Amino acid sequence: MIRSQRSFHHTKGCRTKAKTEQQSECSMATHLDARHYGTSTSHQAWPQILIARQIEQIGRLRERNPRVARTLCEQLLNQLKPTTDHLLWAMAQMAYAHILLYSSQMKNVVKVCKQAEPIIEQLDNRGNHLRCMLYAAMGAAYAFLGQFEPSLNYSQKLVDFARRIQDRRELCRAYLNMGTVHSLAELYSDALTFLSLALHLAEELGEKIVEATTLDNMGIIYRNLEHTELALLYFTRAYHIRTELGSMPGIAQSLLNIASIHYLHRDFEQVLVNVRKAYRLAQECGIHSIEAQSLSLLGWVYLFHGKPKRALSLFQRARKTWLKVDPASIGYPAILEGITRTLLVLGRSRAAEKLLRQIIEYARTHDTPSHAAWCTETLYELAKARGNTKEALYWYEQHHQWYTRSIERFQLQKLSHQLLLETMARLRREHEQYRAMLIELGTTIETQRQEIARLSIELASRSIHPFWQQTMAALCTNSSPEQEPNDKSATKMQRILEKMEHVLPGYIGTLRGKVPHLTPTELLICILLRLLFRTKEIAQMLDIAPSTVYRHRENIRHKCGLDPTANLITFLCNIA
Repeated sequence: MIRSQRSFHHTKGCRTKAKTEQQSECSMATHLDARHYGTSTSHQAWPQILIARQIEQIGRLRERNPRVARTLCEQLLNQLKPTTDHLLWAMAQMAYAHILLYSSQMKNVVKVCKQAEPIIEQLDNRGNHLRCMLYAAMGAAYAFLGQFEPSLNYSQKLVDFARRIQDRRELCRAYLNMGTVHSLAELYSDALTFLSLALHLAEELGEKIVEATTLDNMGIIYRNLEHTELALLYFTRAYHIRTELGSMPGIAQSLLNIASIHYLHRDFEQVLVNVRKAYRLAQECGIHSIEAQSLSLLGWVYLFHGKPKRALSLFQRARKTWLKVDPASIGYPAILEGITRTLLVLGRSRAAEKLLRQIIEYARTHDTPSHAAWCTETLYELAKARGNTKEALYWYEQHHQWYTRSIERFQLQKLSHQLLLETMARLRREHEQYRAMLIELGTTIETQRQEIARLSIELASRSIHPFWQQTMAALCTNSSPEQEPNDKSATKMQRILEKMEHVLPGYIGTLRGKVPHLTPTELLICILLRLLFRTKEIAQMLDIAPSTVYRHRENIRHKCGLDPTANLITFLCNIA
């Protein structure tokens, strides 16, 4: 059955804009570090260190104002040549490439990365971070250009390399990059898997920029799958994180994403508020892609309210702004769709047909059947209205093919998404059960350990119970350890230590062999610590003050030769 234009627009219209809304912050949350040049303070090293610091500051400035960061980076690149210093030049090139990503200049990103790739691949371990930046930039740029095969190749290289160098922060960004690429390719199940891994690592490592970008990308996927409430939740979380960070491009992107959900809910007042904020921030930062998307969304609002001339003006401004970005990148057809729908409302069918054919050609190139399905349906309706039966039949057959492909892909994605949610829920339940079992098992083991230790000490001391308290108190309150060998109670302490041999057979002899200068009292405290008794418990058992036990512990640490950061109990437990 052929759907009406309004029905298609309600369910698919905003979905066509989904891919472009990831452009400003796909997975490029990386920072350059002047520490690549070590800590040398020689006269020759200072220029390199200062330049490296400047590159690092440019990377940070990118989060707040990409336009200024781009200007500074271009000025710096004019001063550097690849023949003078490979590492510095490569650092500046990668900083520039990621700034271009924020500005959606995808072809320029590929060009810059291709220039730097041979040099970066020849660097030693100091170039590991630059390799990650290179693979991330190439993977994202190719994805936004609709070239998914090289995009996935670079993204997989990024994941493999991050795993090989065992850098969890780079791996976190690699997962985000892989998820973004799969999302742009409409492989939502795989995309959510990678994005979930990225989100978990980002939260664990405190990578707020990566966390916010991941939340936005997951929100876009859920919006495409028509889970608008969940999408709004993710977009709102991303907005709050970016507000705390002060990332102006990120805030603009989150506001635009939130506005798209309000549009689907027909809350046009909130749409206008958020879109105008996003547009203003995008203008300040020089992010043309967000400017164009904001104008386009405003055009949809005015078209919905029956103001096609105002809508057409906004769509045309969006088209003009997008041409500053890259007409070959994903997102341009969404603007053409808005212009086409407005022209049809105004009765300018010939101009609309020309744009429809452009969108179909784009859909063939980038394998986006949802674009082509609507276009072929519209061309069929126009041909039928003109009475051109042959042309109408042709477009009807084309529409049937594209519509079938679109529905199959959409249903497959929804099914994959549902299976993924069920798997994640099952794994989450199993994880919680496993954690509860571990906690219960740990409690049982601790109880049994304490009971075994108590019974062991009681067994060892039962035969000398009449003088236990008196001996312990006398021994542990001696004025100095040097007086112990001359004290009469030393013999009784020796008898106690002999009884303790039943608790830890051979341990006292081994301990004396490793630390020969321990006094009998210190030996007893070592045994109790080895049995994992706490200082307070030892003090109660020996009827002495905890401060006395602390004093003995310090003496033991000194005789064992432990530094302040070493753990005494670990040391004692490691003695066989």
